[in-house]
Amino acid sequence: MDIAAEDGGLEPKEKEHMDAIYRAIDCFFSFNVANYIPFLRGWNIDKEEAHVREAVDILNICNDPIIHERMHLWRKKCGKETEED
Repeated sequence: MDIAAEDGGLEPKEKEHMDAIYRAIDCFFSFNVANYIPFLRGWNIDKEEAHVREAVDILNICNDPIIHERMHLWRKKCGKETEED
């Protein structure tokens, strides 16, 4: 997401990221029978679980480098080399 598109629009990676956000939001508010009958959760009856997982994977691919860069800057700024849990 570093290079701007020539026509001023979204580059393919940014478009994929935005589509994943909207796909996850669309599935978030939909009715799913597995929410009310727990033993149906693993069967993925209406394929929404697969869509959400795919969207979240795309979001993680796009967001993780930014998060790790900010964590690195924060650790460098505060002088912490390792995580403290």
